[in-house]
Amino acid sequence: MWFQNYPGLEVALLPFEDNVFYVLLRNGEALVVDPPSASSVADLLRERKAKLCAILITHGDGDHIEGVGELVRDSGAVVYGPEEMRVDFNFQAMRDNQVLPWQGLSIRALDTKGHRPTHLAFYLSEPAPGLLFSGDALFAAGCGRIFSNPPEWMFASLQKLAALPPETHLYCGHDYLEGNLLFGLSVEPDHAAMKHRLDDVRARHRAGQATLPSTLALEKETNPFLRVSNVAAFAALRRKKDGFGSFISVHSHIRMNETGGAKRK
Repeated sequence: MWFQNYPGLEVALLPFEDNVFYVLLRNGEALVVDPPSASSVADLLRERKAKLCAILITHGDGDHIEGVGELVRDSGAVVYGPEEMRVDFNFQAMRDNQVLPWQGLSIRALDTKGHRPTHLAFYLSEPAPGLLFSGDALFAAGCGRIFSNPPEWMFASLQKLAALPPETHLYCGHDYLEGNLLFGLSVEPDHAAMKHRLDDVRARHRAGQATLPSTLALEKETNPFLRVSNVAAFAALRRKKDGFGSFISVHSHIRMNETGGAKRK
């Protein structure tokens, strides 16, 4: 577990298998984003004496919601997510650009379909520099798979997120950063900024340090999916990434250190 502090807000980054999910802490209250598990959240809430008020869901894949039921039963928290979802929780649908007020902050839902036909990202313009919880839309140095969905969906969603202020901190649903950079360098082998970022990521993994959050400015410089200018180029790049097969995450790097060989998803 890692922590990032902002004025009046603390963000806990919780790794779970190949996911990274988040707890926001402010004034004795907490929000959780995409919890695949409940136990580490419960431990943190007890330690901080914080009340869980809401759970934000970007999309309905099991690895983003499996902890929701237990957390709702224990806390009575309201679940917020895409309006097309149908879940057995105390659920409130959110639409594109709808705002959820929480503890004096405004959390804006952004329609970011592409990985799934229903997918939201959550954006806070305050506290500075702004925070984006992108689920499986925009990854650090990558983006989510689109499966059989139209590539136009994901391309438009990535362009929408890239238009947010460049200093915005990016929190995504998985840390595939090392593998994503290896793919980027397979496409642009002489890209100096990607090489530098890969060296930094590897050093952070060896030291057990967090590689998130990223920034949108860094993503626009080193994320190949934000460096294409049209849907056709994006679709071709996404197909190439699908066949690349490298999904090294912070967790697989830890396993590599323990066993001597990287386990790839």
